[in-house]
Amino acid sequence: MSADGDASGDSPDGSGGAAAHVDVDPGVRDHGTQILEADPDLSLAAFAGQLFRDRNVAPDTAADLYDSLIATDAVGDGDDGDQDATDAGADDVDDATDQSDPVADPEPTAGDDRGQDAIDDVEAPPAPPTPPEPPVGAERGENDQQTIADRIADHYARADAVGVYDALGAIDANATDADRDLSCIGVPDFTGWYRTKDDATGRWDGRGRPFALGREFETIRDQLGRDMYATVNYAPAPWFLEAWDRYRWTGSGDDRAREWDGGGSPTPEYADVAAYAPFADVDLADDMKHARPAGDAPTDRIDDALRRYIDAFAELAGGREHVFALDSVGGAYLFIAPTSTAPIAAAFDRDDRAAIFEALTDRMNSWLTDVGERVTDATGLGGVFEPDAINNKNRLYKAPLSVHKSVDGVVTPIDTADPSYRFTALEVADAELVGDARDWSDRFTGDHTEAVGAIVAGLWPEYDAGADGWRDALAAWLEDHRADQERNAESENDRIPSNEIPDDLETTDNLEVINSKIEGIDVGELIDDTIGAAVTGESTENSNNGVRFDPPWRGSNSGQSCFADSAKFYDPDSSYSGGGALEFIAAERKIVNRPGDKLTGNKYWQAVNALREEGYNIPYYEGKGDRKHPDVLRLFEETETEEEKKRQLARALFADR
Repeated sequence: MSADGDASGDSPDGSGGAAAHVDVDPGVRDHGTQILEADPDLSLAAFAGQLFRDRNVAPDTAADLYDSLIATDAVGDGDDGDQDATDAGADDVDDATDQSDPVADPEPTAGDDRGQDAIDDVEAPPAPPTPPEPPVGAERGENDQQTIADRIADHYARADAVGVYDALGAIDANATDADRDLSCIGVPDFTGWYRTKDDATGRWDGRGRPFALGREFETIRDQLGRDMYATVNYAPAPWFLEAWDRYRWTGSGDDRAREWDGGGSPTPEYADVAAYAPFADVDLADDMKHARPAGDAPTDRIDDALRRYIDAFAELAGGREHVFALDSVGGAYLFIAPTSTAPIAAAFDRDDRAAIFEALTDRMNSWLTDVGERVTDATGLGGVFEPDAINNKNRLYKAPLSVHKSVDGVVTPIDTADPSYRFTALEVADAELVGDARDWSDRFTGDHTEAVGAIVAGLWPEYDAGADGWRDALAAWLEDHRADQERNAESENDRIPSNEIPDDLETTDNLEVINSKIEGIDVGELIDDTIGAAVTGESTENSNNGVRFDPPWRGSNSGQSCFADSAKFYDPDSSYSGGGALEFIAAERKIVNRPGDKLTGNKYWQAVNALREEGYNIPYYEGKGDRKHPDVLRLFEETETEEEKKRQLARALFADR
C-alpha cells in the first residue's frame, strides 16, 4: 500500500504474543485464516476491522484469534510479493493467496517503446531474467542439446503464433452484449503483474498497471521466464487505460515492494469486473506432482475424482458445455466459463455488482468445500487431490500451455466428456497440442451467458425458490444484504463513540493539500524549534536567515556541520542526504534511521503526525473510499494510556485497508 492507503503495518497494539487456541466458531477461524492467507503481513487492527465487518466479531475475540493464528503458523508464509506464494508448502502457486493486492515484481529497467501496445504507449518491460537451473522433472532426452530456456522460449513462440493467449485474454463484446471488449490480466512468472513506465513528475519511482493479456502477450513474452498466469476475472478494455498509478519502491530483498499512490494495487475491484469464471483449483500433493513425470500418481482414482468434479460443475452451470478443465501439472483446474456471469455485471450498477460478485465468491467457496468433501470421501484422495476453496476476485491460474514452475510439464486441456489425467512433458508439446489449447481458449471465452440462471439458482437457492428469474432472486438478496449492512453500521455506531472524529477536525480528501502544507513549513525554523540552531543568520541560496545545526542522526565534532534555510536542510557528509520538513522530522523522531530513507506507508503518516505535534496545521486525510483512512482516525498518534490504546483499536474497525 501507499502512503495514503496503508492501514496495516505498524498498527496500534499490534505486536501480540503467542496465544493458546481460541474457542471460536470454526467458520470464523477459517475466515480468519483466509484473511491472513490473503495478506500475511496484515496488522492486528486491520485484521480485527475486517473480521468485524465480515462476521461481526468483537475486537477482543479478533485479537485473541489473530495471536492464535500467528503463533501456530496456521497461515504459512504467504506471498511477500517478490517470491512465489507457495514457498510455504504448495508447489503450485495457483493462488492460495489473494492476488487482489499484489505488491512486487522486479524493479523495471527503462527500455524503448516498441510500438506493439494496442492499448497505450508505454516503455518496454525489462529483459527476462536468466532462467534457473533446470528443476527435477520430465525426462529430457539424451540427444536434446537445447537448453530448457530455449525450449520454453520456442514453446511460447508457438503459442503466440496461433494466438492462444490473444483468445484466452479477450472476450468479444458480442459474446456478452457489452459495449466494450473485455480482457483478463496476464502475469508472467507470478510476480510480474505490472507494465511500467517512468513517472513524468520525477517524484515517484514509476507508474504501473496490470498487463492486459488479450492485447499485450507479445510484450509479456519479453519478460516471461517460465510460467504464465491469467486471472479468472475480466474487465472492460478501457479499465486498463485508466488503471495507471504512481508507485514508490520500499524495503529491500524479500521485503522489496511497491507502495501505490492510489491506496492499493491497481487491480480490478469487484465493481470493475464484467465477467467472472466460477473456479476450483484442485491441488495435487507435492510428492505426487514431482512423481508425475515417472507415472507415479494414482491416475485411475484422479480420473474418477475429475469426473465427479466435472459433474458437479455441470449441474451448477446447467450443462457440461459451460464447463472447462485444465491439467495444471500440480493439480487440476475446473471452471464455468467467464461469460456465464457477464449478465450479472450488465444488469446491476457498480455497488450492487460489487456486492453480488463478492457474495458469489464466498458462496462458491462454500459450495466447493462441500463438493470437495463428497469427492474426497468417494475416491479416498484426502490429502492427495483436494480443492483449496479460497477463491478471490483476482485469482490467478496457470494458463493453457504454461510451463510449470518446478516440473518440466505443461498445462493442457482436459476433455470434460472423458477426463484423463496424464502428464504432458514440455518436450512433447507439439503443434497439435498448441492447436487444442487455442480451440479450448476460443470456447472458454465464447458466449455462455445462458448459464447465469443455473448458477444463481445453485448458489442462491434460498432466493431462487419462488423468484421470477435470476434477476429477481439477486434483487431480493440485495435487499436483505443492504438491510444487513445498515444493521452492522448501527452496531458500529453503537460501539464507537460519536466524538471519536471531532466535528472541528480539519480534513481533506486531497493528498496535494497535505503535501502543500508540508512544503510550506520553514525548515530552518522547524530545526530551531525542535533541536535548537547552533548558528543563525546564515546566507543560503534561498535566504539570508539560514541556520547551522548539530545533526541528530550522526555525530558532529563542530556541533554545526549541517545547515538549513526555509526550504530545505543539507548534510555535507556524502553518506547522508538532505530534504524538507518531513524528512527532517522523520530522522529527528527516529521514524527512519537517516535522511534519505524512503518515507512511505505508515512511516510517511507517522512523520506527518509528528509535524502536527510540533504545532503545524496539517489537515487529516479522509481517503477516497467508503471507509475512513487511518490518518483521520488518528491511528498514527502515539498513545500514552491503555484506555487510549483501546479507543485507537476500536477506531481501526472503521479504517480502510
